[in-house]
Amino acid sequence: GRYRKPIIIALGCITSLIEPILQFPDGQTWFIIYATVSGIAMNAWQYISYVRYGFAASLLVRLGHYSLWHIALGVYVQFIELAR
Repeated sequence: GRYRKPIIIALGCITSLIEPILQFPDGQTWFIIYATVSGIAMNAWQYISYVRYGFAASLLVRLGHYSLWHIALGVYVQFIELAR
């Protein structure tokens, strides 16, 4: 019980860094910084919501992010930008 909180914090930091490092982008410096920082922030937000509010809140954060970024933006690009 004594080491529970430090272990949870360490695991949260490690897991927040894994995805941005594994998906490190190529391109211009500003894009690399943006993608890395936003990836770390998103994962940290999901971790914080898990610790404070539980698994369902963490899952809703991730699903909401996917709904907006991958689905809504994909529909926009497919039907608006590419239709021009």
